[in-house]
Amino acid sequence: MKYKPVLLIIGLLIVVAGIVMAAMTGVSVTAGTQSRWAGGATGNIITQAGNITNVNISGTVLTSKWADFYGNVSGTIVLSNGSISGSGVVYSWTYNTSGSAKGVCLTENSSWISSSAPVAATGANIDTVYGFTGTDADSGMNTYNTSSCSFVMDSGTINSCGNVTLKGNSTFNDCVIGNGGNTANNYGNLAFCTPINATGKNYINSSYNYEVMVPIQPPGTSGTYYFYAELS
Repeated sequence: MKYKPVLLIIGLLIVVAGIVMAAMTGVSVTAGTQSRWAGGATGNIITQAGNITNVNISGTVLTSKWADFYGNVSGTIVLSNGSISGSGVVYSWTYNTSGSAKGVCLTENSSWISSSAPVAATGANIDTVYGFTGTDADSGMNTYNTSSCSFVMDSGTINSCGNVTLKGNSTFNDCVIGNGGNTANNYGNLAFCTPINATGKNYINSSYNYEVMVPIQPPGTSGTYYFYAELS
């Protein structure tokens, strides 16, 4: 692995500064408005006393286990002495999302880069770590349900990762990777990653550079995700 003595500034609409000790680096984020489905209309039938009616029911419910993030990636690569502007910068380059394949990773580990040696993980690992029941319709095994994902990093390619192909109009495939410690409640042991795509589309067919679906534990509550990215 080649170390790069550069600073990266990247955005979701993102700005970050930090000395790069590894190709994948933590970033700060600015989020837009969050949205969620409010539920469907209630069906009804008029009946009278004495009637016997066969009624088949079809319903849709909101998942209590998963959330989704999408956005754009922009940035600058600088040769610097520790400052990201002014006299501290020797030279700067504009990051190009259509360059070499790089990626975005989300994890509940605030020090993932310094602590991890990434390896392939699976949907079953998600169920173990997040305490999901594997037979649930929206379990990890039924979501990251293949092992066909390969995630490319400067440090090497991680093969046979659990994979989810997002639906709607999304053009993104997400991989789950770990650091080898897939035990219950150790949420920061897993990261959810996707390649940066200069011409990508999210679930509603809008143009964005990444989209990642992540688990939430305990189901129905909130979780804190940290964003990491690797730029060329």
